[in-house]
Amino acid sequence: LNESSLQAVSDLNLKLDELESFKQSLSVQMSDIRSIIPTDATNLSHQLTVLQATVAGIVATTSTCIDLLQDRETFWKDQLKVEKDKRTQMEILYKAGERER
Repeated sequence: LNESSLQAVSDLNLKLDELESFKQSLSVQMSDIRSIIPTDATNLSHQLTVLQATVAGIVATTSTCIDLLQDRETFWKDQLKVEKDKRTQMEILYKAGERER
């Protein structure tokens, strides 16, 4: 793997860790909202604002993960094409060598 593909894997792992943090935060926030609903409308409004920010973070991080995965997919497709081209070239050279015998 080259340096840019290693960086992409690292970036993806970082984003996946962020998603896990968002998941945990979302769980706590939903619990807080459930407990607040019967008692305090002002605090509920605050919790809904926090929830909105968390969801926005999840959407942004998920979008970044998708971009990183698409970049990695493109990288590996390009690598496969290079390897196929090398194989084709070697087959041509092999056949040419066989004909010379």
